[in-house]
Amino acid sequence: MNRIFCLLMIVLITTSAIAQTGQLSGDLMLNANFFQRDTAINAANTPLYDNFLSSAEGWLTLGYTYNDFNALIRFDLFNNSNLINPQKAFTGQGLGFWQLRKNIKELTIPAGSFYEQFGSGIVYRSYEDRFLGIDYATVGIKLDYKISDKWKATAFTGRQKIWFDFYKPIIKGARLEGSVTINDDFNINPGFAALNRTLDASSMKFVVSNLNTNPDSLKLCQKYN
Repeated sequence: MNRIFCLLMIVLITTSAIAQTGQLSGDLMLNANFFQRDTAINAANTPLYDNFLSSAEGWLTLGYTYNDFNALIRFDLFNNSNLINPQKAFTGQGLGFWQLRKNIKELTIPAGSFYEQFGSGIVYRSYEDRFLGIDYATVGIKLDYKISDKWKATAFTGRQKIWFDFYKPIIKGARLEGSVTINDDFNINPGFAALNRTLDASSMKFVVSNLNTNPDSLKLCQKYN
């Protein structure tokens, strides 16, 4: 917690020193809940209703922009929160999102946390819905290249965030999408995407231990990529 506070202070102090040549922005979102048992529905016993009685969540976002450079950090706070599991209280705090982004002509390079979706999201989707307790940010590096006004290419590598930690498997992906006008009444938006996930040894051990009762499934699933 002290390291996170010091990092936030360093960002604020550094930004205030150069704010006259850039732009500082931010927002604060707070949420509070008070729990009262509904005896009419015979609600199950949970610590939230019996002991803690209330919860709070908060998100403080700070962003700094200077020319083609952008920095963004978000501090997340959960005190006895029921967002993750309605039956249990979760308490934690830390950097929930951070990103450094540089634009170089037609190339944009975000490093750190980012949200992205390929097509409809079937191939790959990392997104946030904080009031549902969902934050599937990818932490890594991404390249977005604008080929033309109608075509764009994306490539990235990283790991998926799980609250204030990370899943161990490595994700790599690429996408090409654009727009093709056939005539005044007909337009298509083609896209091509590929995704690769490389499992770590501990994740593979977990898969094997859960499939060891089915040799056929084990043979199919025992692949690191």
